[in-house]
Amino acid sequence: MEYSYELINRNGYVSFILPHKFLVTDFGKGIRQFFKENTSVKSILHFGSDMVFADASTYTCIINLDKSKKDKIFFKKINPTEINNPFNWDYMLYENLNENNWDLQNQKVFDLIDKLKQQPFTINDVFSKIFQGIASGGDKFFTLELIKKKEKQVCFSQIY
Repeated sequence: MEYSYELINRNGYVSFILPHKFLVTDFGKGIRQFFKENTSVKSILHFGSDMVFADASTYTCIINLDKSKKDKIFFKKINPTEINNPFNWDYMLYENLNENNWDLQNQKVFDLIDKLKQQPFTINDVFSKIFQGIASGGDKFFTLELIKKKEKQVCFSQIY
C-alpha cells in the first residue's frame, strides 16, 4: 500500500480490497502510522465479519488512498450485499487516530465523550456507594411459570 501510494500523482488514487486485520492488529501499526502521517486514507468500506468472496473466508475491507490533505477519514461498516445501495458515510477525524488500533467510530461518539469529560461532576462524585443487591443465581427459585387450572391461574417455581 505504501509503494502504491508513492506511485500515484497528486490527482491520483489507489484502491485495495484486502483483509481488514491491519486496522486492529499489532502487525498493522506501521501502516497505520504511515496513513496518519500522510493523511492518505480517503475512505474505508468495512465489511465486518460478512464474507465477500464465496471461496475465501476472510474479513474484508476496501480502502481508497489519495494524496490530498484531509482532516478526516470517511468510512462505512456495511454488508457486502448492500454496497450498491445508497448510504451516508460516517467519518472520523485524523486527530483521533494514531498508530494503535483503528476502531473506527463515528465522530459523534468522540464529540459526546469530549462533552461528557467537560461536565463538572462524575458518577463517582454524585454517588458515594453504588452496589448490586442480592444476586442469588438461583433462577429456578425466582423464575415463575404460569399454568391454568379450571379458570384459575397458578404460578409456581420449578422447585415448588
